[in-house]
Amino acid sequence: MQITANEGWGWTVSAGGSRLPGMTDTEQALRNVKAVLAEAGTGPEHVAKMTIYLTTGVDPSEAYAAFAAEWTARTAVTVVGVPMTRPGVLVEIEAVAAIPAA
Repeated sequence: MQITANEGWGWTVSAGGSRLPGMTDTEQALRNVKAVLAEAGTGPEHVAKMTIYLTTGVDPSEAYAAFAAEWTARTAVTVVGVPMTRPGVLVEIEAVAAIPAA
């Protein structure tokens, strides 16, 4: 996984390879978000809002189940079905988090 800063505007994760056996795409994406938060010096407890975008046809109940299993912090979450914009991408996640003062 490669994590890069976008000139003060956030972070981008490029997860190469495949997800772990038995893990859904949403579970892997949530783990990627946790890695980005750690790199930025924060954690799931500082996420105020999260939007999970699913390619049309992906079952939203799987995304909610993955969120419940992977995300123990209290966070507002919305799951939205969207048309595929990039081939092969089934899940994208947007998270708004605070970075605590050092």
